[in-house]
Amino acid sequence: MQKGNYISVKLFDDIVNLLVRREVTACGLHGYCQLQHIVEADGGVYPCDFYVLDRYYGGNLARQPLHEITQQLKDTGFLQSRAELPAPCAECRYLGLCHGGCKRLQQAMYVDDKGFCGYRQLLDTIGQPLCDIGSKLLAGAL
Repeated sequence: MQKGNYISVKLFDDIVNLLVRREVTACGLHGYCQLQHIVEADGGVYPCDFYVLDRYYGGNLARQPLHEITQQLKDTGFLQSRAELPAPCAECRYLGLCHGGCKRLQQAMYVDDKGFCGYRQLLDTIGQPLCDIGSKLLAGAL
């Protein structure tokens, strides 16, 4: 962008949408799950590619219409469940944005045992430039 060319990077675009428009455009970016309809080779449908587990099975596209499967996926409670918020997140200035992030990735990458959070470091580093980009996008300047 410094040379006048904007290059789109999906993660950065998702963060811009969250910071500027308060729109969640990536699953898990706002601390809750969105229904993804993961379809396995046998037609089985699950709510998330991290949770292709029997207890979250929604049905089979070969035997059921999608609207029934969608309702079954909602009935599993998967979308409503949340992971426990790690202690360092409670004091984080970005909690209002990420709400602890994806419940699966929260355990694997967001906060380590020393309180380090890569997502917080990323927002500290590029948060303001992404807000600037978002403002320019909203103004039609990009």
